[in-house]
Amino acid sequence: MVAKMDFYAICMASTKLKMSPVFEIVHYALMAVNIKRDLHNLSPFPYERKHPLASWLATIMICFSGGILSCLLFGKPLAVLLVNPEKIALASLLWYIVNYVPGVFSLLTTRPVLSIILALKEVHRLYNVHNGVKEAQSLHPYQPLILFTNGFLKGAAGEVLMFFAQLSAGYVKPNTHHFLAPNVFLFPSSVFKTSALLSLLFSLQTFSLIQSDHSILFASAMAVCVYLRLCITWGFIGDPFVPFENLACSVVFGGMWEAYKRVTSSSPRNNNAHNNGETHTKVKKS
Repeated sequence: MVAKMDFYAICMASTKLKMSPVFEIVHYALMAVNIKRDLHNLSPFPYERKHPLASWLATIMICFSGGILSCLLFGKPLAVLLVNPEKIALASLLWYIVNYVPGVFSLLTTRPVLSIILALKEVHRLYNVHNGVKEAQSLHPYQPLILFTNGFLKGAAGEVLMFFAQLSAGYVKPNTHHFLAPNVFLFPSSVFKTSALLSLLFSLQTFSLIQSDHSILFASAMAVCVYLRLCITWGFIGDPFVPFENLACSVVFGGMWEAYKRVTSSSPRNNNAHNNGETHTKVKKS
């Protein structure tokens, strides 16, 4: 009984973590690291030194991507993001430290430090998805699709807006007009898929389609997300969604019918018919 109460207390405590300032600092630092890494891969020179304003704008866009997409979804003015200038100042400070303080970027990209940052970021992402579902529930209480969409965008906003962040940096392929930014809808990452799954779970629980205690579901989702992120970071596993995607493609999206056609086309009856046709053709020629 005591162990059960302790487990429930831990689950309850996991739903009451404060995101500010520790988790927000981790989020801003990770976004600054991602932007700097991407721009370094695209640029033959230290981009943040030659174009600091563009680098800052791309970082700020990704840091507040969840709020940007939520405002666009609900028709709110983007000016509401300026209500908390201290958050913009904090994100700007982290951008400066990551880009211009010697050794910080190298330290943050080492695997042990990066593992801690990514684990904390998964907790932050989980809270963003959950808060996005709750926000949509308060505005549109009987619209499950809106709940799912807002929760998903809150969790995967950085992935969705990365194209526009790199667009603001002004990079295109030489001699072409094809942007180098990856298309997350063509090649969805595990972050993209995890955000969609979490938003679906919380949306279903909101409509009582999942009969589970909220704190237990929340803590379980947090533990699984952190565990998977650490396993991916250390190279123990790849994308955990790939086996399910392959199964869905083979069953739902035509793979099963293609396999059936291959089996029927290589059946003995078809082979005999093909051989008889060849024999008949040879007799005619003779």
